[in-house]
Amino acid sequence: MTDSDREVPEASWLSEEQSSPFLIFELASSLFAISSQTAVKVRPYIHITYVPGTPDHILGIIHIRGEIESIVDLRRLFGMPVKEPGNDSRIIILRTDSLQTGILVDHLEDIISIPVSEISSVLPSLPEAITHLVQGEFLYAGRHVMIIDPDRLAGQVLGDQYDQR
Repeated sequence: MTDSDREVPEASWLSEEQSSPFLIFELASSLFAISSQTAVKVRPYIHITYVPGTPDHILGIIHIRGEIESIVDLRRLFGMPVKEPGNDSRIIILRTDSLQTGILVDHLEDIISIPVSEISSVLPSLPEAITHLVQGEFLYAGRHVMIIDPDRLAGQVLGDQYDQR
């Protein structure tokens, strides 16, 4: 396995206090996290093939080791300014019970375990486009990190199809 296509480590539990493993990533100068149990691969940005007729937040598809993955632009989904991918951009492949897809992020910051006691409620001042997708937050290097709920994200990406299941 090369450094450019590394697998995300499995979750580990500490004996004294439960911890949750997260991937922390940057998006428009804000920090977000997603459970590493949901994030199955991290890849450098590669060319994304546009697919006509898809929702605005679906950038297109990529081909990874024999599999076709759709790629979601979280900036568009969250109502943030659109930015061209750069050298630090990454694609995180997520897998939930209802969806496997990739998300485009500006920068992968870290992979860490956070004690559950350090996770707090969501700030009420978050933009509406983000609030319903966030399940909590924690501090990392003095900055607030919003934890994205992967099932709610799947529901947003799938739209009405997900709500009818």
